[in-house]
Amino acid sequence: MVITMEIEVKFKPEIYSRNVLAKARKLVRLNKIEQLDSNTWIVNKIRGYNHNTYIVTNKNGIWECNCQANRQEGKECSHIVAVKIYLNKISEEGY
Repeated sequence: MVITMEIEVKFKPEIYSRNVLAKARKLVRLNKIEQLDSNTWIVNKIRGYNHNTYIVTNKNGIWECNCQANRQEGKECSHIVAVKIYLNKISEEGY
């Protein structure tokens, strides 16, 4: 899958590190995102990349992930960014 410039601009890549964006894109490209309900997603692990599966939620516009970077540092992690890219891809493709 090719991530278009429109998606990158929409998500303001300047606020994310290259590593976060690269991992998020890889998660989407490898179909590691599963939607559980309208506000909850599972982000499955990438073999050899990370060891855990994470839960991403969006409650009233507040994004959270149970990964260490988000819980301890409050950073918008690659898992959250991956879900945002995934949601944009779905809306663009009409799924």
